[in-house]
Amino acid sequence: MTDVIEIENFLSGGECNRLIKIHKKLFVSQGWLHNETEVLDFMCMLSSQNENDIFIKYIHGKITDHIKSVNKSNFINYFQVVKWKEGLSMQKHFDFDFHTWTSVIYLNDDYEGGETVVGDKEVVPLKGKIVTFQGVSVLHGVNKVLKGDRYTVPVWYRSA
Repeated sequence: MTDVIEIENFLSGGECNRLIKIHKKLFVSQGWLHNETEVLDFMCMLSSQNENDIFIKYIHGKITDHIKSVNKSNFINYFQVVKWKEGLSMQKHFDFDFHTWTSVIYLNDDYEGGETVVGDKEVVPLKGKIVTFQGVSVLHGVNKVLKGDRYTVPVWYRSA
């Protein structure tokens, strides 16, 4: 049995839209490609006081409160906004052994495919939903995005 925690409306539609907007604005200057996905790291945005960074700190706080309710000894190691273009997928894998838990927050659901598969469970993407599981010990991946672009916030946690 795989424990998969799913919480709908973890982020509001407005919060999701703002994270996508930040990705679109900053990816060209601060992002990178990883297996053809467009990655924008947020950990580096926690130190300044501009409007976007203050918002990112707020999101960081929401995610921190979430993981503390799941496992008090965990903290965010890093989190990103990732754009998955049509045709992309990720084979099932385990996360690094120091990443005890993993979350995925869906920022949009206006695409086809792109479901997260955790163990034998296929998670239906819903805008604002967070799914959390032990990525270090549960095989997981992403089905092929069949149509449109998929935006997510993947989060990896460490244990204190």
